[in-house]
Amino acid sequence: MKKIKKSQWYHYFSILIFGIAIFEILNQRLGLGYALIAIGYYMLRRSDFEK
Repeated sequence: MKKIKKSQWYHYFSILIFGIAIFEILNQRLGLGYALIAIGYYMLRRSDFEK
């Protein structure tokens, strides 16, 4: 089994958070959805710096 690098973990986690954020926005939970988008964006940028 391959070991997941820290940058890959951040990337996969940010994709998961973006998916949940879209789901929350579609369910009219705008505050939580936009907060999750901000967290997902932070994690995506963090994955770029870990390379």
